[in-house]
Amino acid sequence: MSDWANLPDDILDEIMKRVCSVDLITFSVVCKSWRLMYINHFCCLSRNISLGIPILLLNTCNPDSHSRKFIKMSGEFLASNEMFMPEAANKWVCGSSWGWLVLEGIDDREVSLLNPLTRRVICLPSVDTLIIRLLRNGKPDVIEGSSYICKAILSTNPAISEQDCIITAIVGRYRRLNYCKIGDKKWTNVEGCLPGLCDVIYDEGKLYAVDGWGVLMCCNIIDPNFIEIIAMGKTCNFYYGRNNLVMASGRLLLVSRIYGEYSFDVHSLQKCNQLSHETWPPIIYLPYPHCYKTHHKWVEIDSIDDQLLFIGNNSSFSLPAQRLSGRANCIYFTDRRHLYDRDHYIGMYDIAKKSVCLYNEKVQDELLSSFWMTPTPW
Repeated sequence: MSDWANLPDDILDEIMKRVCSVDLITFSVVCKSWRLMYINHFCCLSRNISLGIPILLLNTCNPDSHSRKFIKMSGEFLASNEMFMPEAANKWVCGSSWGWLVLEGIDDREVSLLNPLTRRVICLPSVDTLIIRLLRNGKPDVIEGSSYICKAILSTNPAISEQDCIITAIVGRYRRLNYCKIGDKKWTNVEGCLPGLCDVIYDEGKLYAVDGWGVLMCCNIIDPNFIEIIAMGKTCNFYYGRNNLVMASGRLLLVSRIYGEYSFDVHSLQKCNQLSHETWPPIIYLPYPHCYKTHHKWVEIDSIDDQLLFIGNNSSFSLPAQRLSGRANCIYFTDRRHLYDRDHYIGMYDIAKKSVCLYNEKVQDELLSSFWMTPTPW
């Protein structure tokens, strides 16, 4: 049949349920008629349709390019392709959630959301509206050659409800929290939050953030300035270079990696039977008190059952292994080996075997960072 645009809606619906995200991207850029069919039919489907295997979007060193490379995992091999995204030209990608990218302009410092499939753009308050703190030498808290926003996540899919979507960002060298809603004129600083944050995640109306020690803080989305420390660090050492928060099978997990090694520790947040008094690690972040009363603790686990974890500079997530025909109890990751290393690695870590499989050797001058995402056609 040559007239694809006139296929019955029920057939298109069945096709959409069987198309993986990478095929969907290719489909939408074949020609004008296929693009029109995609807009008219695919964007009207239910939001809970599975779109298949997550892809890895590379944040290249040529940000003025009108396309970005993405990678699909297949066993222990990489299959790469280009995605046409002129809206991302001359911009840093500083986060990914719900199939959307958070972009920051290199020159104008404008911030926006972009859906790579629909190419819809939503403007957010500029970086200029952030409270840019000064370092001890009086210089702005800005990292040269990179975005001021270190990481940004979305509370929900803006295509479903713009008014309920809150964007939270870890910003600057101090890595503190700021947030805004779609339509706001400026970013709002979360007063009293921990500095040196590594990751942030939303779950059931609450915002969780963790620092380099593994200290976990929580606040309500409606009132982000009400901060509660709910779990202290799992270690008194700062050797862990990266801490990621992931929700898997209803559990909040802390995935930690030591810089210089590709070995991961996984901890689950568990409630204590009684209130515990715990002391702050050796370095005190004034003006915080030296001791906190917490109701939770991190407990190390050696299995995440049938789940796969995807961690990186995106909003980390988990998926059932059977859905992706992958090995269970594994972590797909993308990260630098060392703190000041520009080169990134892509790999998979088997939690049970404590073994790592790197998909690429050191990549020089090709990418600054990368993001796991499952594109959505809305």
